[in-house]
Amino acid sequence: MNIYKIIIILLVTGSVGCQSTLTSVPPPSEELWLAEQSFDGQLSDIPSTEEIFSLSEHTKQQLRYITSMKSIMPERTKAVLNYILKLADSELIYQLSATTTAQESMLNGNANCLSLAILTYSIASELGLKAEFQDIQIPEYWTSQNNTTWLNGHINLRIKQSMIADTASSAISIGTDIVVDFDPFVLKKQFPSTIVKKDRVVAMFYNNKAAEAFADNNIAQAYRYYKASANADPRFAVTWSNLAILYRHIGHYETAEMAYNYSLQLDPTSLNTLANLAFLYQHTGKTEQARLLQQQVDGKRRRNPYYFVMLGDEALRAGVYSVARSKYLQAVRLDNKTHEAYFGLAQIHFAQNENDEAAYYLRKAKRNTPSESEQKRYQNKLDVLHQVARSH
Repeated sequence: MNIYKIIIILLVTGSVGCQSTLTSVPPPSEELWLAEQSFDGQLSDIPSTEEIFSLSEHTKQQLRYITSMKSIMPERTKAVLNYILKLADSELIYQLSATTTAQESMLNGNANCLSLAILTYSIASELGLKAEFQDIQIPEYWTSQNNTTWLNGHINLRIKQSMIADTASSAISIGTDIVVDFDPFVLKKQFPSTIVKKDRVVAMFYNNKAAEAFADNNIAQAYRYYKASANADPRFAVTWSNLAILYRHIGHYETAEMAYNYSLQLDPTSLNTLANLAFLYQHTGKTEQARLLQQQVDGKRRRNPYYFVMLGDEALRAGVYSVARSKYLQAVRLDNKTHEAYFGLAQIHFAQNENDEAAYYLRKAKRNTPSESEQKRYQNKLDVLHQVARSH
């Protein structure tokens, strides 16, 4: 059975394709844009690049104190890391959908990996350290929120230490670069990475904000963010793929197809864009084109356990438990440490009042997740199950 769905890319995406091919891609056509009056929703101001990366005077004072105490650059770098880790341990909470500016992350106490990387970059820059953003090539991984399926990506920061001029000692320090990543699983796996420029990170920020506005059905604001993203980095393929989703949502099918195709010119290998274009073709009656595209996508995703977790989640939300179960079990067969699949199986059994089986799979989910926060979440659900059992 072919399953067609819309997937928005949230956070950071994978590679944008071979850079040498982009020189032959023309600039985006004006035909890819619609009048803002076409969209419903409440508009608000778009933060500028300066606002995205700026820090409060209070934060700068704290950082200047670090500078005054640590004049030797390697020691200063360690002090910065300790400062960031202290924030992460005591004040910052990782939240998937919280895309915030550097200062908002400090004030609100929650942020996603993109926002944390932006905050870390701003802190490092304030202290005179050279830092680079890295786009991590993680396998396709999906999460669901508000009836929307998100394809997640990951970004971290590399603080350069290979050649640091030390003004205090007039020496050059040669050391190992430091990677700051708030997801230990990513560091442990050592996925390939590519350096991305600041303009690309700004485009990613606007894309995330657009996706959040889209999920809230604020189409006008989502469109405004996508336009800002394209202005920041017009060759960021993800912007055009996500914009195409918005166009399809409001019934501008021809413009949506144009946006998908432009995105594929920039990144011909994007399975997500191909899958969403297949959805559009199916929706507009181009069933044979849809079938061929979806066949191409499925052939490349069939070894990815998270693809089957995503299909299981879709079936679970629809209440089709037999399909959901088969998809989760397929994910486990591909990788028996896929804790999300065990959690899905637990949800199926809980929905059918099979609490012992639900507890069994929750324990397996807890045992197989590398994240302490996820372990606590699964344990909380186990505690609830135990309370339910005792009450009966």
